[in-house]
Amino acid sequence: MTKNPTEFENKFFGEPQFREKIEVLVNTRDFERMKELSIECHELLMQNIKKFRGPIEYVIIGEAAPFDAIDSSYIYHETPKNEMWRDQIGKAFDIGKSFDVQDEKTIDKLNSLGVLFIDLLPYCANYSNLREKEKYKKLVQCCIQKYLPWLINELRGNGADFLNPKVAFAMQSIGNSVLGHEENIKIITDLFGADCSHLKRKRWEEKEEEKFFDHIYKSGKNKICVAHPDYFMESGSKEKGEETHPAPKKSYYSIDKLSKFKQIAADRNGPKALLIKKAFDLDKKE
Repeated sequence: MTKNPTEFENKFFGEPQFREKIEVLVNTRDFERMKELSIECHELLMQNIKKFRGPIEYVIIGEAAPFDAIDSSYIYHETPKNEMWRDQIGKAFDIGKSFDVQDEKTIDKLNSLGVLFIDLLPYCANYSNLREKEKYKKLVQCCIQKYLPWLINELRGNGADFLNPKVAFAMQSIGNSVLGHEENIKIITDLFGADCSHLKRKRWEEKEEEKFFDHIYKSGKNKICVAHPDYFMESGSKEKGEETHPAPKKSYYSIDKLSKFKQIAADRNGPKALLIKKAFDLDKKE
């Protein structure tokens, strides 16, 4: 737990620089519940960091724990509801098909591998309709500059050992906000150590895409990249003269709208196991 349990609440819900920016998140009726869940998720993160017995080697930065009228879908919650994280991260780190974030042993396994999940925004909220708004963008930038350094300092104070970890982003909106600006890359590099040079490895090159993915094709305006051909099935109709292309039987083999940045381990729908592996070079580990 934090040394001062009220510091998180006072700072990020009380200080004017944050208070005026978070009014865009929820209506007045839901504000107190959002605050309760946000404080709870922060404390759960601080509790989990004490369970690490070695250095943190992988940091995955998400947006924020979602919010609804009942509960949050935070990965360190006792009974989380985050199916996407459960499936994609389990596959990326080869924990197995039965990966279950509700199983304490699974969290212990991730901890033992040095995998830490943090969010760039400290507020549990539904951001799906807000990401194009100017107020959201200002909130994100404020949190990159103010919240993230504070959080890392808190984690270190609670025992976190960041040994030049590799960093990846689990949402395109958040990753673009950081990797699209040199000053924000510098903030991340300063926080986690000088060996964050992988963040400079910004863009996919076309030949590299072709090498990494088995098939690349267009679907409307979006480029779809797929891998693991054993899971393909044909789509389109040859009889009607339609273009056919391989389509994945399972969504985690399909990347819908690949980001231009390698360290964004997500397509437009959220985190993907293939991209987590790529961002962290997991296939190269012995």
